[in-house]
Amino acid sequence: MTLQATCVKFIATHAELLDSLEGFPEEIGKRLWDALVALPDKLNGHQGATILANFTHAYPALVLHSCQLSNIVVLDKHDLQFFALFQFVRQLDLAGCKMGSNHDLLPQIHSFQSLVQLSLSENALDDSGIANLINPYLYRGGFPRLKELDLSFNSLTSKSVARCLKVPNLQRLVLSIDVESEFCKVLRRKNRVDWNKIETKGWALHLLNSWLKETKMQIVPQHTSPNFYGRPRPAFSAPRSQNAPSKLPIFMYERRKISLKRKLESINPTTSCEADSVSDRQLDYDILNKYYKR
Repeated sequence: MTLQATCVKFIATHAELLDSLEGFPEEIGKRLWDALVALPDKLNGHQGATILANFTHAYPALVLHSCQLSNIVVLDKHDLQFFALFQFVRQLDLAGCKMGSNHDLLPQIHSFQSLVQLSLSENALDDSGIANLINPYLYRGGFPRLKELDLSFNSLTSKSVARCLKVPNLQRLVLSIDVESEFCKVLRRKNRVDWNKIETKGWALHLLNSWLKETKMQIVPQHTSPNFYGRPRPAFSAPRSQNAPSKLPIFMYERRKISLKRKLESINPTTSCEADSVSDRQLDYDILNKYYKR
């Protein structure tokens, strides 16, 4: 074993003592990561979550660029680790995990700073679940880059659509309800669903695979509202086949790009506001706020 390998192994063995990895060269960071993955017990519990957070902050684009965890349970044993890894993920697929509207992960998603594409399809969500997802953003900020959101195969109404459109940079929304006429000033329906497939990419790929192999099969909860931080979970069953037919339609909507002046005229023809004195996002708020009164 070379001196460098010995040093890397020593640091990995005592990784919980590191305050930060920022400034470590990428090559050294990757060797430390590989050494840690070979010591799985180091990544358990709060200690493991802290170590993973150090890596994600030092190498945000390398540890976990995108993550596909569809049709599985977010395992209790690794809840904190998942949260640490997701901090800078750009694409996240949690479709078919049957989380339910009270899942503890929902109000935390707004803090994933780099998230661009998110799928929560088929997660037993209703309007209260979307409120848990979006409300933390409204009060504390977040979702600075989120552009695509898949909420298909959930029990949602127009109120949830209105909440989602409060996210400032959201451009595409996939739903199983037809809201084209109701939101025609803000959304237009595409002729086909053009959703980019999400795959797990990054240093954490093998670590995630090892966690998933701890179960004999991919499993999803039969009942909704499991708790993300370790309370007892419901019974489990095999996931619905990805090829299983569904009776619900799927619609993809894009946020319309129309001139500010045209918006002013179509929303309130008698307005005395000058077009250049009203923000484009404020006009979206004017259109959507009425749904909160329902």
